[in-house]
Amino acid sequence: MEDQKDANFSNIISITDLQNEYSTFNTKLNFFTKLEDGDKIYNADDEIVIDKKSYYQGLMRLIRGDNKYCTMNYLYNMQNNYFKFLKDIIDFLNNNNNNINYEIEEFIVCVNDLNKVILNGLDVLTNTYIDFEDMINYKREMIKKFNLFNFSIKNFINK
Repeated sequence: MEDQKDANFSNIISITDLQNEYSTFNTKLNFFTKLEDGDKIYNADDEIVIDKKSYYQGLMRLIRGDNKYCTMNYLYNMQNNYFKFLKDIIDFLNNNNNNINYEIEEFIVCVNDLNKVILNGLDVLTNTYIDFEDMINYKREMIKKFNLFNFSIKNFINK
């Protein structure tokens, strides 16, 4: 019984843990703020690099053996980790007995701002990769998850 209690205690997430994870995601997803129409992206050493629209666009991707499918795979993996982070926030709120203070509200505002940055960046990418169905589906999935997250958060705040 004591081991189970310790295991449950070790699974508790603090606001500090969530803020640290947010900081990591904010840094990793910062490329979305720099995208412009016509830009393409690729994965280099576990980071997204923006390939600016130019005559030589795509050359680095070709040299590195990367393509839009490899990049989408990387984005899907990042998306899964980000969705787990959003779920952790909701779990934290559930375990926090709906005790929403200013620090938590500010944190949620920051997360929602990052969600908007991601969606704005995805608008640029879907315009660039206009016929690439994977990118369009990726954006749809992000919108659904963000809407679900916002709905869940509103339920906590309005209680």
